[in-house]
Amino acid sequence: MDDAKLQLQALLPTNLRHRPWIDSVSLRLHDLGAREPIFRAGEPMQRLYFVAKGWIHESTVLSYGIKPISTLRIRGDALGLTWLERANRMEDVGTITPCELISVSAEAFRDCMRQDPVLQAFVHDELVRDMMNLRMMSAVVGQMKAPDRLAYFLFIMLHRCRRTYPNTLRTLPLPLTQEEIGRTLGLTNVSVNRAFRALESENLIQTGRQSVTFLDEQNFACRFDMDKREDLVEQLTVPLSKRSQAA
Repeated sequence: MDDAKLQLQALLPTNLRHRPWIDSVSLRLHDLGAREPIFRAGEPMQRLYFVAKGWIHESTVLSYGIKPISTLRIRGDALGLTWLERANRMEDVGTITPCELISVSAEAFRDCMRQDPVLQAFVHDELVRDMMNLRMMSAVVGQMKAPDRLAYFLFIMLHRCRRTYPNTLRTLPLPLTQEEIGRTLGLTNVSVNRAFRALESENLIQTGRQSVTFLDEQNFACRFDMDKREDLVEQLTVPLSKRSQAA
């Protein structure tokens, strides 16, 4: 319990770390292996999770069998805030890499929210960020050609990892298969493969085993107009503990 509390405090914004709510709830630690299901679509919402280690996917279950990945969660992300007001989950959720999660009862968390306006503001801000991320993927990335979609995705993930894992410099750890990248970007495996080769042919990236190295990040940003979207990149990549805090 104490270990879970200390880990959760390290993930949260400073204005949430020492408020009464964190002492009033029972926390659990969960160690999961790679490619394990966490829960299935349709299951009742019982616990809220914070990612302390690893990568997690949320996959929307569509009627014709395709499961696009709607969200990727890494260290510092909250998992389950979007389901607090739903009776059942709408996505399959599972690990990509070995993961460590900290969980709290959804019912207890709701009770804490009713009594703590700072916690309410935090949840609101996180839900807005999730909505922005989904809109960005559909309205911005969805209109791009395959190499541009991949470039945007890699750039965002590099900055998310860099701000969460201090040792991330030019090389992005990327434990996703080409199929999973395609499910995230709405592309076929062939299109993902060609997009990687197109970026490599321009000497912008070098791919390794489950990693991508940016050879010239400044040129990469200019090539895909990332430098003109700094505000959007900033909002989408700031980790949990560094985000703007409620008054």
